[in-house]
Amino acid sequence: MHAALTVACLCLGDAFQGPPRLAPRRALRADGRNAAVAAVEAERRPLAARARTLFRFTRPHTFVGTAVAVPALHAYAAASAAALWSRACARSVASALVPALLMNVFITGLNQLCDVDIDRVNKPHLPVASGELSVHHARLVVGACLVAALALGRRSSAPVQRVLAGSAALGAAYSAPPLRLKRSPLLAALSIVVVRGVLVNACFYAHARANLAPRARAAAAARLPLVVAFFSLLGVAIALMKDVPDTQGDTTFGVATYARRGGRPRVFALASGLLGGTLGAGALALGVAAARAAAPARAAARLALGAALGGVALDARRRAARVDAGSGEAVADFYMHLWKCFFACYALLPFVR
Repeated sequence: MHAALTVACLCLGDAFQGPPRLAPRRALRADGRNAAVAAVEAERRPLAARARTLFRFTRPHTFVGTAVAVPALHAYAAASAAALWSRACARSVASALVPALLMNVFITGLNQLCDVDIDRVNKPHLPVASGELSVHHARLVVGACLVAALALGRRSSAPVQRVLAGSAALGAAYSAPPLRLKRSPLLAALSIVVVRGVLVNACFYAHARANLAPRARAAAAARLPLVVAFFSLLGVAIALMKDVPDTQGDTTFGVATYARRGGRPRVFALASGLLGGTLGAGALALGVAAARAAAPARAAARLALGAALGGVALDARRRAARVDAGSGEAVADFYMHLWKCFFACYALLPFVR
């Protein structure tokens, strides 16, 4: 935990010195003036509008992903409905979910601080890039969330401390100098997969199992490697797809991505194919498990889950076939749908018995 805090603070200090200024000075001065005007206007907005801006600063798709994953893993670990609705489970979810959401804000907020100039090209609607949220206030939010997440983590279990420490270290290393792993496509993808695929699922499951014992399912632990592998593959799809709409800004600022190297259509086809293949493999695995189930009720439940996951896979494939991979806006819309598939998989996870 202390090592992670040290790494995060070092990177945070570099980030707070300001993002790398790689664009032409004249353009940046113009963007800076526009952002300054927007920041002044933001100060005059109603409180409700400021709250909406702050929520957008959290990057809601990642925020919701964390909010869904923690309760779903608890439900997956619980041996019965009584265990799931117990006070022990509620306390366990809260002690993991609150610091996890705060850490999510730290990671996504730090990324926006470090990429503000790139975002003015790729994502000008984001709060910091547009000036709706000032850099000063964004720094305060990011710093406060890091401190609060680690402080609450110290009062939680060892698995929660591990996922917070690993996420803080990798999140800071991904976005901020001097490491800035996002400059390497491979390291950037690995950091996303390690956090979303491995740390989140393994650590939050371990936390849930420890707090629900002896009312935790033994069978869930045996299947956990499959759960980790499944969400890791979805993490790879996310890592590949997220850069496809951003090639213009990444090219301007010299950020190396697979989308720049291989071209938008090729990487989009790879990422969408991996998404459909992973969902389809999950549906097939549930079908096989249904055939092997001894109890008819369990077989029917697994078959229903497989059909639901297969439906998600077919829908994703149909949507991907209609996307113009050369259109950044169309790909960005599909990227958001990818995250909805991610949410749906966590929603189905508790029913895997």
